[in-house]
Amino acid sequence: MLVTFDYDDESDPGPYPIPPNVPIEYGSDHHVLVVDRDHCKLYEMWDSRLNPDGSWDAGSGAKFDLRSHALRPDTWTSADAAGLPILPGLARCDEVQAGAINHALRFTADDTQRKYIWPARHYASSITDPDVPPMGQRFRLKASFDISGYSTQTQIILTALKTYGLILADNGSNWYVSGSPGACWNDDDLVNELRTVHGSDFEAVDESGLMVNPDSGEAFVVVKDLRVVNAVIETGTLTAPLHWKALPYVVTTTVCYSDAFITEANWASATVIADSLPGSTTILTAVVPYSGTAYFAVKSQYANGVWSALSNNAFWPHWDVYLPVVLR
Repeated sequence: MLVTFDYDDESDPGPYPIPPNVPIEYGSDHHVLVVDRDHCKLYEMWDSRLNPDGSWDAGSGAKFDLRSHALRPDTWTSADAAGLPILPGLARCDEVQAGAINHALRFTADDTQRKYIWPARHYASSITDPDVPPMGQRFRLKASFDISGYSTQTQIILTALKTYGLILADNGSNWYVSGSPGACWNDDDLVNELRTVHGSDFEAVDESGLMVNPDSGEAFVVVKDLRVVNAVIETGTLTAPLHWKALPYVVTTTVCYSDAFITEANWASATVIADSLPGSTTILTAVVPYSGTAYFAVKSQYANGVWSALSNNAFWPHWDVYLPVVLR
């Protein structure tokens, strides 16, 4: 479909595969979001207007290849002021019905800074006050915030905000979180309950260490599948073959052992089994003192000197295969 953009110098040209009777967002932004499942493409428009001849006008438009981590060209907007895709930041009914939202959510703020930080690509403000958040800033609901008194639906959202947080994506109402429309939402409960969560309940997150490349939305990850396989116990000694999947881009890997559960707080006091292993390493046989339970964990270092977060704990004897660490 032919689309004419007001900001055509920062918009991806058409055609856009806009279906008949496509929903247009209610309110002032008039977003239109279209997913081409056959070609894994996302098309998004802001301030969308359908003309009598069937053509479209819009303020801006962006296309995203869903098989790529590539960001928009630097300084370019999208259908959101931050230059980010909208769809990945929406809370969706299928996620709530499945019991978990496994990604960050998009939000807006009335005042934003004349600045953007990764992964954002664009700002929309003249404010230079450093105490005002830039586009792309991530915030996370504090771990101490008690969500037990909220409805199930709201708890799912708040859990996502504790785990993945919010990313500032556009100018608008303060702390306004967006979702896709659907019959699952209990709007009255959601609005009333989320109003009791305040900005002071969040903390700003520095995610610069997660950046693989400034022009990519790809983030460094953490080992989640460390496991002990067929360990052998002899008098006072445990021989434990450790297996894990190597992380992309890491240069070295360090493996530690303890007789207590390993956390970020006590990592430095755990016993180093192997230091500066090649980043491609996926197997190590550990021989350690054994008096009942042994815990193992892994951290990796990237070429830029940044360390990954702590892996899950693998332990022996294992009543379960994994004991994940909750990363906050």
